[in-house]
Amino acid sequence: MTSASPYRTRPGPVSTLVVSPFTLPRRVLVFLLVVFAAPLLLHVFLWSRVVTVRCERGAGEQVWCDVDESSIASSSESRVDAAGALRADVRGATYKWRGDAWIVLLGRRGETQLTSGFNGDKAAQRATAAALTDFLRDPRRRSVELSFGSRWSAAWIFLVLDSLLLSILYPVFGQRLRATADRSRDTLELHRRVWPLPGARVVLPLSRLARFDIATERGGRFRLVALTHDQQAHPVTWPVGLALLLFPAVLKLNAWAEEERANYRSSV
Repeated sequence: MTSASPYRTRPGPVSTLVVSPFTLPRRVLVFLLVVFAAPLLLHVFLWSRVVTVRCERGAGEQVWCDVDESSIASSSESRVDAAGALRADVRGATYKWRGDAWIVLLGRRGETQLTSGFNGDKAAQRATAAALTDFLRDPRRRSVELSFGSRWSAAWIFLVLDSLLLSILYPVFGQRLRATADRSRDTLELHRRVWPLPGARVVLPLSRLARFDIATERGGRFRLVALTHDQQAHPVTWPVGLALLLFPAVLKLNAWAEEERANYRSSV
C-alpha cells in the first residue's frame, strides 16, 4: 500500500525518520481496495436480502401477492397479479451453489416473475415455491405469508475473504521502519514493527553506515538491508518477492542517511 509521507524529528543531535518499507503503485492499491470492499458491498446490498411474500385471495380468481425484498442497504416492494396462477417454481441456477435464482408463477397467463433473485438460499426458495403451489391449488385458503433469506447467514463469506486478504497484506504493508540517528553517540537504530507486535531492532555505528540497499536472497526474494563499510549486510525488513516494493523506502532512507552522515562529520 502506498507509503505515508515519512516524518522527521530533530531534537538536537537526534534525528528520526519513519517510513513504510513496502509500497505499491497507486493502481495496484486501488485494485486491492476494490477486492477488499467487493465482498462487503455484495453482502450489504445482495447477500443479506430477506424476501417476504404475502398472497391473498379476492373475489373469484383474484389473487394478489405483495413481495417485500430488503437487504441491509436497500429495499423494494412490488405487487404481482397472480390471478390464474396454478403453481410456483424456481428459475435460474436452482440446484447450483453459484448463480442467481428467482421464483416465478405459472398458469393460464403464462409465466410471471414473482421475486427478483439475488438470494443465495436456493433450498429456501424451493420450499417457498412449493408452499405457494399448495396455496394456489387450495381455494379454501384465503392468505399465506412466506419468507426466506437471512441478514447474516452469508456474512461468513466476506468475513473469510476479507480476513484472508488482511492477514496476507497487513503483516507486509503494515510495517513501519523507524530510523533514529544519534550523532552525539554515533549510533543508528533501526526499529521495524507491525502494530501491535513488538518488532525487531538493529543498532549500528552511524559512522560505519555505507548505505541502504536491496539484497537478493535464496528463492529470488528481496530484503532491505543496511550495509556497513566492511560490507556487512544487516537485514531491516522481511523478504518479499518484488524488489520494486522496496525502491521508494531505499531512496528515502539513503537521502536521510547521507544528510545525517554529513551532520555527523561536521560535528566531530
